[in-house]
Amino acid sequence: MAVTNKLMEVFPKLQEGGGFEFLKIAGSTRSRNLSLLQCPNTGYTLAYLKDPSTTIGQATIYIRPLQQDLPIDSESSGHASGPAISCITCQKEVPFSEMKLHRANCDGTPMQETHREGEGDRCEENDREPPTDRDSVPVRPETSVQSGVEPVVIESGKIDLKELDNGGVGQTLLFEGEPDHLVPAASEVLIESNLFRVAGRMIAHSFLHDGPHVTGLSPAVIHVLFNGDPEMATIVVEDCPDLHIRSIIQMLELEELTQEQKDTVSDLSLSWDLPAVTKTNQRWLHNKLLVHAVIGRTMRQIKQLRKGLKDVMLWPLLTSRPDVVPLLFPKMAGMQFVPQMFLDKITWPVEDSDDEDEGLDIECKCRITGFLRVFIETASSDTLAQLLKFWVGWEMLPSELKVEFSGGTFPSSSTCFETLKLPAHYNTYKDFEEALVAAIDSAHTGFGLV
Repeated sequence: MAVTNKLMEVFPKLQEGGGFEFLKIAGSTRSRNLSLLQCPNTGYTLAYLKDPSTTIGQATIYIRPLQQDLPIDSESSGHASGPAISCITCQKEVPFSEMKLHRANCDGTPMQETHREGEGDRCEENDREPPTDRDSVPVRPETSVQSGVEPVVIESGKIDLKELDNGGVGQTLLFEGEPDHLVPAASEVLIESNLFRVAGRMIAHSFLHDGPHVTGLSPAVIHVLFNGDPEMATIVVEDCPDLHIRSIIQMLELEELTQEQKDTVSDLSLSWDLPAVTKTNQRWLHNKLLVHAVIGRTMRQIKQLRKGLKDVMLWPLLTSRPDVVPLLFPKMAGMQFVPQMFLDKITWPVEDSDDEDEGLDIECKCRITGFLRVFIETASSDTLAQLLKFWVGWEMLPSELKVEFSGGTFPSSSTCFETLKLPAHYNTYKDFEEALVAAIDSAHTGFGLV
């Protein structure tokens, strides 16, 4: 009776339902529904609800009235309460608790403008000029009624779609995990803000304008993104970005589990509405946990990404031409750079250029450009990728790479103009290499800001 008495105390309206019953979510990721918790002869008790045989664990319990539906509007029951408030339309005094219901049915004559307060302040505000684009900030959400999302005003010309600057207090990743196993971040803030839909639009626009791509996305996420069956997706344990959850799932790969390991796995499975681990369901539970960890927890984010791609009208192309999908979401492993790719794109300085050469002679220019050529020809693919990010801001070769001379101490770059600026005071290749490597290492993240 303790459970019943507490419910009646907290939800007095439940007394009108003629009894109640408990339900919980059951089923797999694909087919989730509410199932009834059978009521024992003793009624619902704390001991029964905590019994492991009920497989409740940390699941949410739902209460349903037994004999009739209950009204959910607060105005339909109970007496009027609160102080009397004057209606601004008909001037009638109405109790505080009944004001919303009164406003819905009020047909009185509106008040005259002379009775309104603050008219002068409102007129002064109307005389002000509307804000211009110069008043915008790099990230300013504005509610959009038509699209139902919060657009982001972008002032920077280049962006990294994998990262967002969260109010200057640190970076919040849109995608997390290992290279070629990235999945959407399981952040309620990002989901409720519809930022993944915004990201889908950005990805589509960047693709259409030959901009940077989101590289290294998990093949399982791409499969589901384009309406693939989650149960048919090829998911590996590396796709799970949460290392703690990954370690628990990997326990199921062992032939024998200790009691402590069984308890740990069961706690996780019960919290996700899956049964506790047994010797017969160990392999099945491994697959179910992996699907939920990678796909189930990111399904809403994937749907938002899909909506963003559809907003830009890129979806028909992607669905009719599956061979375009790898171009939209390339793999990190496939982005290998070789020296000749760089050398074919470089526009070397000419004698009559307008760079800051301070009267450098041709011998000095040839020496520095020769050092750069040697650096490129001997660099690894990873080093070339870092050099490209330092040079142009992202790991994608533009149509042209420019080289200029400058009077600085270390090499620098003008990424918007895709120009690498090299000082001319190096006399040995060793000094040049050390300075260029130091400059490259100072810019690991590229732009990274929206």
